[in-house]
Amino acid sequence: MEASEIKHDVLEAIGRKSREHKYWLSLPIDREKYPEASPRAKVLAAVGWVLIVVGVVGEGVSEGYVSKYDTALSNITDAVVAKAQKESAQAEATAKGFDAQIAASDATAKSAEATAKKFEAQIADAQKAAAESKAEAESERLARVQLQKELEPRRLTGTQKEALRTLLNDDPQQVMFGWCMTGSDDCQDLVNDIGEAFNKANWKTPFGSSVRTKRGIQVGFMKGSDERLVAHWVPKINSALSEVGLTSEQEWFDPKDKWLVGGFEKNVLYVIIGQKPAIMTKAAKADTQ
Repeated sequence: MEASEIKHDVLEAIGRKSREHKYWLSLPIDREKYPEASPRAKVLAAVGWVLIVVGVVGEGVSEGYVSKYDTALSNITDAVVAKAQKESAQAEATAKGFDAQIAASDATAKSAEATAKKFEAQIADAQKAAAESKAEAESERLARVQLQKELEPRRLTGTQKEALRTLLNDDPQQVMFGWCMTGSDDCQDLVNDIGEAFNKANWKTPFGSSVRTKRGIQVGFMKGSDERLVAHWVPKINSALSEVGLTSEQEWFDPKDKWLVGGFEKNVLYVIIGQKPAIMTKAAKADTQ
């Protein structure tokens, strides 16, 4: 803007100077029409020019400072932006590091979970094996108890004798006992225990030895006896013996048999105590089932 004003003033001064030369050559009357400016006007004009020059210089200096500060501000802005970008990159790298750590933690957790499940499976297998071992041990213990029981002499306790007496006390009859003489040392003791219970129940109990080798306890009558007696007494005696832990079976005795001292008679109840039942192994028991 000042440049256009200066241009206008310069052109005006040159034009005026040209006119002065022109009018100097003219007649005096012409010069009087264009008098010279007063000293005061000249001073004011000079001051105006000075102010103009100072304004132009000041504006240039100001624009220089503005440019300088703009450059400095731009540099600061660039530095702040660069720092922010660096910090953002560092934050992003840190975040990626955290992501990697989280992924590693997840992998570790999954591995730990898989290991825990493996341990749980092993524990379950161990518990199952322990339960099976316990069951097997209990089975073996029961087998040992049963074997020990089978190896021990057959006897009745006082409680068993009293229980047997109570079961037989309602209708006392006569029973003939036979006991094996060979093959088992407990035959006579067992027949005495059973006979004691029958005696206390007021039964008549004749005894006779037997040379028979059949095992176990047989309850029955001689062939040709009254079947009504058989149907009544054999189940009753078998049931009473079973209540005190003794296993027995029904048998018809042949009158021709000579293995019982005194032989057999019709309508007489016989209880024959034979040798111990054979001890059976697990394999033998399985074969019989």
